[in-house]
Amino acid sequence: MAEHIYIDESGSLADPRCPIVTLAAVKTQSPKMLRWIVKRAMRGVQRKKSKRGGPSELKFHNASENARVVVLEALVQEQVEVSALSIFKGAQIIPHTPENYSILLCVLLRMCGAEHEQVDELSVDVPFNVPQQRAQLTAVVRRSLNIDVEPCYVDSVRNPYVQLADFVAGAVHAKHSGQNPIFYQFIRPRIISDRFVTWGTLRREWMESSR
Repeated sequence: MAEHIYIDESGSLADPRCPIVTLAAVKTQSPKMLRWIVKRAMRGVQRKKSKRGGPSELKFHNASENARVVVLEALVQEQVEVSALSIFKGAQIIPHTPENYSILLCVLLRMCGAEHEQVDELSVDVPFNVPQQRAQLTAVVRRSLNIDVEPCYVDSVRNPYVQLADFVAGAVHAKHSGQNPIFYQFIRPRIISDRFVTWGTLRREWMESSR
């Protein structure tokens, strides 16, 4: 059966205040079962307002502890597989370019088996708004992994599946950064791969494998 993969990140390569960056993937053959998880789980849950005055997008970082648990518990009841890649970069400012981001994305996709499966949908929340940058990232991913599917770059505000990947990335990031490991325990049964590595090591491994 065809696989559907949704990816989001927690932390930022270019932010010196983020020593750890996590990229997480939620993979499933039944995406329809995931569509309403956040909306169903969050009925009646209060959350912070955005600067524009209305409710902000519900993300791991602005959700209450109870809301995080409700969403993650609901997710783990579904037939999903979770993979996560976390890098330690310390206070480095790593330019958030398609070249650098592609390393994280390609390694994560290999971790979740995208090279060897039929992937019908690959949705990623990335901060690149310039079409040329997105095209560069797509070219690297398709060339490096030899996959037919073209990444679809979405906004998690409008994509409930990628919104779930944000919660997973937040839970993994909270564990590896030493903030709170409890949320990680809720998704542990669905984790098939979780790697924590320094940016220098990951980049060196990628360069060597790309020769």
